[in-house]
Amino acid sequence: MATYFVGNFRITDAEGMAKYRETVVPLLLKEGCEFLVINDDVEVVEGREDHLLLA
Repeated sequence: MATYFVGNFRITDAEGMAKYRETVVPLLLKEGCEFLVINDDVEVVEGREDHLLLA
């Protein structure tokens, strides 16, 4: 059964997020997770800039 997760995150601690990714991403991949889209180069074209990472 496929499960999809869509998140819109405001990252306020880039160093902490890097450490988190180093730990969590290998665990997710080990369990069969596939990342379809990860984009940290988001351009806000309308509204407020409330996110820095779209996953």
